Amino acid sequence: MRGLFYFVLIFINKTNSMKKDSKILNEVHKMKNLMKYMGGEKLSPKQLKENYYEESEMPLEEGVSDNYSNEVKVNVNPSQATINGNKIEDAEASSIKLSYIIDIEGRQWGIKGISLYAIEGPSEIELQVSYYPPFENEEFIVPENLRGVLGDKISGNNITTQINRLNDFEDDLNDSEQEVFNWLYEKQKASESEEVVTIKLPLNWDDVNKEEDSGTGLVTVGEEIDLQLANNEKGELYVSGITVPVYTL
Repeated sequence: MRGLFYFVLIFINKTNSMKKDSKILNEVHKMKNLMKYMGGEKLSPKQLKENYYEESEMPLEEGVSDNYSNEVKVNVNPSQATINGNKIEDAEASSIKLSYIIDIEGRQWGIKGISLYAIEGPSEIELQVSYYPPFENEEFIVPENLRGVLGDKISGNNITTQINRLNDFEDDLNDSEQEVFNWLYEKQKASESEEVVTIKLPLNWDDVNKEEDSGTGLVTVGEEIDLQLANNEKGELYVSGITVPVYTL
């Protein structure tokens, strides 16, 4: 242990007299961190970064930082959420990039544990939300040639009632009744077409739900995360939960 300590001191003194080359500095800090782990000290990512920047003011190269990242797919679960009062049928999002910290807790006798935490992603996400607009309470203007039968306006609820009534006599409808039926049916079918809107919702990464799966031989996040949608007291849509699979050794 003492020999390793002197080796590190000699190595650091030599590099202090050299130009600040990033590769050399990286090796220095690897040795420093090894010494701290061997001494049983648990280093936080913040400490590692602060120690590095105080001495070198240069960015950490890959392999020194505890920060990792991965691009993941997003599964959106609308559950019973609504948008503008309409029940959401489906919601989709593009892949996003997650960053996270993997921390090794070392002791003189070996490694006590490896933990993955501080999962972060974008501050907001763009969703493609599909829904069916309301029909039952909507009012429709009736064509002049049909107003003698249906009136000037007719509600979606009444259209459904009229269609059900005319269906009972479908084979016996005269030309006038068939014309009424055709207009009602087309109006109902057109109103049942799906609408799609694009929205952006903020994401809160402070309270991520981690679903841990051990024995995988890896320490990383899963390839797909889940977003749960809900409505607040004002009826506004928001992301109520984020679930990230986490794999451990």
